[in-house]
Amino acid sequence: DIILNSVAIVFVTDIDEYVYGILCAVNISWVKMWSVEGEEECVGEIGLDKDEEEDKVDLTTEIQKLIAHVESLQLNVERHNKKLKMVLQHFPDLKDGEPFDFC
Repeated sequence: DIILNSVAIVFVTDIDEYVYGILCAVNISWVKMWSVEGEEECVGEIGLDKDEEEDKVDLTTEIQKLIAHVESLQLNVERHNKKLKMVLQHFPDLKDGEPFDFC
């Protein structure tokens, strides 16, 4: 009987934890308001753990690097466009789209 009762108590406790997690995911403010324990952390609470915070920092760093790279590419395109305009001024035949003969 003791083993059967122990198994039943563990089963009910597991179900209670799952229901509590579901309620936390659905409406965390309601759970915190009615919680006897007060500030107990919900299992389903949306938040960042340490690894997720590090990933967020890594992503932010990568985004900053990409932005800097895009800006440098924009500068390169502008420089190449200026050079192309200068070349087209000296060789107006290139504007027509016909092949240019260097010989």
